[in-house]
Amino acid sequence: MPMTISMDDTLKREFTAVCKEIGLSPSTAINIFARAVVREQGIPFKLTSADTPSVRTQEEFDALCRNYYEHLSRELTQSYERMKAGHYVTREELEEHWTKAHPEAKSL
Repeated sequence: MPMTISMDDTLKREFTAVCKEIGLSPSTAINIFARAVVREQGIPFKLTSADTPSVRTQEEFDALCRNYYEHLSRELTQSYERMKAGHYVTREELEEHWTKAHPEAKSL
């Protein structure tokens, strides 16, 4: 389902440039963020006010984004290679493993 978001022109231009640098389209980057929000059930990083000393510089934030993308890309590539080699589990096997590992959680 399409979604429209609004952002100012400068932010859009800078966001698009960073996405291009790391090999993502802006749409893909937003989808990665949305999936992380759903997975974490919240914003996947600490939100702080601008005058708090723990706020990262733009360079640190950019590096964090690149590192996250590189990690995600490696994980996906490794998973794909394992799957091609025949190393995968069925949904039932995954659910059984999850239930044993997390008895307090609901099933998948």
